[in-house]
Amino acid sequence: MNNKAFYKGRVVVITGSSKGIGKAIALKIGQYGAKVVLNGRSSEALLSTEEELKRAGINCLTVQADVSLIEGAKKLIEEAVIGFGKIDVVINNSGIAVHGLFTETEPTTWQKVIQSNTLSSIYTTYFAIPYLKSTHGSIVFISSIGGRAGLPGHGAYSFSKMPLTSLTQTLDVELHEDQIHVGIVYVGFTRNDPNKTITDGTGKTKRLQPRNMNLLMEPEKVAEAVANLIRKRKKKKVLTLIGHAQTFFYQFPLIRRLIMKSMLKKYYNMYAD
Repeated sequence: MNNKAFYKGRVVVITGSSKGIGKAIALKIGQYGAKVVLNGRSSEALLSTEEELKRAGINCLTVQADVSLIEGAKKLIEEAVIGFGKIDVVINNSGIAVHGLFTETEPTTWQKVIQSNTLSSIYTTYFAIPYLKSTHGSIVFISSIGGRAGLPGHGAYSFSKMPLTSLTQTLDVELHEDQIHVGIVYVGFTRNDPNKTITDGTGKTKRLQPRNMNLLMEPEKVAEAVANLIRKRKKKKVLTLIGHAQTFFYQFPLIRRLIMKSMLKKYYNMYAD
């Protein structure tokens, strides 16, 4: 079965899908025939993405909600069911990028990143499971290569993504009898929206320096990988050459430490002026 045959008529909820990777996933899966539920906090960004999907002939609805809050996640799932009658797939993509040395990262910033990157996935998944039981659907967590090892200068971000691996493993066993597929995608360096910003340890918004384009993966390629993982009901996918190199080299403690020290040296040059 190809992706068009698989996704036709399926209802796919994607958190944080008004821009970036989430938007790319919505476009890709929608083009395969799925009914897409868009989610985000910005009404302006949601409306723009909704219009783009509808111009492409994609059946979609938008739910403006902050899924890092319990009531926001509940609202998303309830409105998805009201709008389309069922849920086949939930893709937990929402989150924020937070970078800073541990000593520069304030407790309130830790609280914010954990709420956005960890708790949002927990809340959304919790409310979606009763509906996924009836469709034998899928739960997918969008993680990062930063969620597979603690990265210097990115401690809060890495910490917030690491629990998704544990959650995936737990749910894979607990939901097996319900025939719910649970998978995780570790995204590597990806081309960002031109105006993408990040939050530093003090909570200030900054722009990132342009990344080396030769090392970047296009969001459309990430979306295709996610679509294939769901159709094939795979449990894990590591993306980009850097992600695979990380898997190999981190087996060797000395090499791993040298890589980490190199990353730390580059930390102070990561922000644009």
